[in-house]
Amino acid sequence: MKSVGYKEVSNNPIENGEMRSGMMPSMITSLQHDKKVFEIGEIFRACKGENTPSKKLALGVGTTESYSSLKKVIKDMLSQLGLSVEYKISTDGKYPYLEPEFNTIVMVGDKVIGPLGVVRGKNIVVCSLIIDFIEALKKPQ
Repeated sequence: MKSVGYKEVSNNPIENGEMRSGMMPSMITSLQHDKKVFEIGEIFRACKGENTPSKKLALGVGTTESYSSLKKVIKDMLSQLGLSVEYKISTDGKYPYLEPEFNTIVMVGDKVIGPLGVVRGKNIVVCSLIIDFIEALKKPQ
């Protein structure tokens, strides 16, 4: 990410006393100071049948540039790992803080690896990808 002009940021995986479930809120906060940022960090996801959330490693990316520019960065990054990415408009309402026409899920095959979208009312584009999912899908080089 640094090679394409993104600044690495570091945020605490505990936000407001709660374990964060995604990278997008910290990306939005970081973009108040920089135009292109990324973070690799922990998030916590609820798993079916378990009482405690599981810890996942995630990549958060944000920019004040265009939606299409971040889509291209994500596609190029994943293609370097041997993965072919697809983008589909999300219709499940899971990310209500994203503009409906730019509320996208990033997919490799039939596996959703995270959301990408434009934040409602802001010139901010954010993406949060689960690295654990990417690692499991990565093709040998």
